[in-house]
Amino acid sequence: FFFLMIRRPPRSTQSRSSAASDVYKRQEYMGLAETKDNSVSAFCRMIYTAPDRVPTQQLFPALLSSLPLTGDLGEVKVTIKCLLYLTETQGELIRAHLERVIALYIDALVNKEKYKLKEKILNPTIAVMKNILNDASGKAIIENLAGKLSQEHQTKLVELLK
Repeated sequence: FFFLMIRRPPRSTQSRSSAASDVYKRQEYMGLAETKDNSVSAFCRMIYTAPDRVPTQQLFPALLSSLPLTGDLGEVKVTIKCLLYLTETQGELIRAHLERVIALYIDALVNKEKYKLKEKILNPTIAVMKNILNDASGKAIIENLAGKLSQEHQTKLVELLK
């Protein structure tokens, strides 16, 4: 007989709030988060490498609901590259979700060190955000979202978008 081994907290840990249980839950969550992030990243790669084979219109809302990434931050570059590609090629799709897309661009810009974003991704992101600032409704969205940021992140955003 073959038995499937399922990893679980030690039996001596009866309390749900115990340290061992918390570590177990955190490990399980991080594995799921990293798996989700890698799946999102793979989908993004498909969008900008084979756009005619991906039902982007139907799947874009699901993609947005999976962002920002939390488990595998190395994949953030791929998702930002995907958003930039879609901003350039699928304007109507982006406009339908503009506030969410702007929030993701802002997150990428103010956390550029955390995500280890380089000029190759930063410069186009900044250019897109500056372009959005030229539109009255886009500017209003940016100002609203920026107002919810910490003072440090507001300052960083203003500096980047000068």
